[in-house]
Amino acid sequence: MKKTLFIFFTFFLFSCSVSDIKRELVELGAIPAGHTSEYLETFKKNSLTSRIYEEFETKAIIGVTYFTNDFLEAYLKERRLFLKEADFLTLQDREKQINEKNLKFFISFYTPNPDFTDLEKPNSIWQVFIEKNDGSRLLPLSVRKSTEPYPVLNHFFPTLDPWFSPYIAIFPRFIDEKKSLNDGEEFKLVFKSVLGTTIFNFKNR
Repeated sequence: MKKTLFIFFTFFLFSCSVSDIKRELVELGAIPAGHTSEYLETFKKNSLTSRIYEEFETKAIIGVTYFTNDFLEAYLKERRLFLKEADFLTLQDREKQINEKNLKFFISFYTPNPDFTDLEKPNSIWQVFIEKNDGSRLLPLSVRKSTEPYPVLNHFFPTLDPWFSPYIAIFPRFIDEKKSLNDGEEFKLVFKSVLGTTIFNFKNR
């Protein structure tokens, strides 16, 4: 009982702290006060969440946002609301270069055991890969933790919970003739470990 109360009050205090920081960032103009309806609609259309259970126990919760052409356009438009023009143009150029040759995903990742929240480590218990319909796989070029402050990330990725770890994963669109994704081609983004496996179905666009 005491442990449950401790966790509740810790979460409550943390939530209050996050809310205060977010309010200050809005007042400073660092993030917008709210989302545009266009952005939220596009975000929802390109985001999926899955849970891995063992009996009734949650082993992992994984949320994924796919940077499709539509989402990237909405994302950049939302970013522009609070960036200086020079900073925005730099961001826009970088994101479009990534999108031209790669697939990008924002990942919200949670496991009750912090030791298993290790996507970026070479010896991670998790395999993360794209699987094509023919069974061939594309491995990530990089999986790294996002270093942006939580209130900023939470604005652009509203399903990100304070207890989740934020990651950016980038995969190649093309390696050779056999390992490439064509426009409109369906694929699976797979997270596999001893805790279980979850699959997200997407279409290259």
